[in-house]
Amino acid sequence: ALQQTGQWPGFNSALLLFPRERCGLFLAYNRCDHLVLARRILRLFAARFLPPPRSDPIPRTEPPFVTREEFEALRGSYLSVRYPEESPNLGFAPELDVTRSADGFLEIAGQRYRRIEPLVFERVKPPPPGSRRIGQRVAFRMGHDDKAADLITETSAYRRVGWSETMRGRLILLRTATFVFLSVVVLWPITFVLRWLSPKAVPNRKRDRQRTIPAPSKGLVTLSTTARATALIACALALGFEASLALTELQLAPFAQFYGLPASILHLFGVMPVLMLLAGALVVLTFLVWRRRLWNLALRLHFSLVPAALLLLFYIFYRQNLLWVV
Repeated sequence: ALQQTGQWPGFNSALLLFPRERCGLFLAYNRCDHLVLARRILRLFAARFLPPPRSDPIPRTEPPFVTREEFEALRGSYLSVRYPEESPNLGFAPELDVTRSADGFLEIAGQRYRRIEPLVFERVKPPPPGSRRIGQRVAFRMGHDDKAADLITETSAYRRVGWSETMRGRLILLRTATFVFLSVVVLWPITFVLRWLSPKAVPNRKRDRQRTIPAPSKGLVTLSTTARATALIACALALGFEASLALTELQLAPFAQFYGLPASILHLFGVMPVLMLLAGALVVLTFLVWRRRLWNLALRLHFSLVPAALLLLFYIFYRQNLLWVV
């Protein structure tokens, strides 16, 4: 049987085809029931118009276990293809992780699957009633590199993605960038205050005559002040943007994002062009700071993390189609 379903707030659709019997059924109705009514009608249709299922078991010729070599071709994270690829979105697509249990079974979303055919797996324990996230059977489609490219379940299809495209990977990148922003906004003012409050060294004319340290030029002082101020402004702006976006998203009504981003969200992204300009300025300032050997090595490295963190933030919003929403 071939099945395709669709859901939207207040609307459901389901298509079920039986190629051997040359029949099928299509349903479309208005209700928020997560296809409960559709499944009930489809079961009644199958019981009324289709022959009973075969009672004799199908012989299994494939070993149920997966070797380590075979598992390497299937392991990884798979992202749902039923998710907007080009329209802006604030959430993350549903994903599944394929792992291998200690006894050799394939594990998907915490459930064990045994192999029944090449690249086709069946759940070891039947799913509980009403569980439709994955289903009883799954299948893989191999890519050109002899590794699985797609995962097909009874409810959806998933494509294999890299670490940076998963929700876990993007959250790690976002937290890393946020940590850099916080370290600049918090540590730099504290360091400045501690240096200002620290006791000044007692002047020693004899020692100063023996070891003369030239004062920094006016250009270096201007470069240092400009670099620090630009980094502080960029980090504070990025942190304020992240906090405002999170708070605004929590206050949105259910299904508010289904028909486009609300105006309250779009207004926040007006700060994105400013962050891009600051990121470009910081890249140039980073080059000048290293070329002039300004500050010590640790401070130069810390300063270099700021444009890198901004680029991480831009990458995350680019993957969410949020970089050019304004």
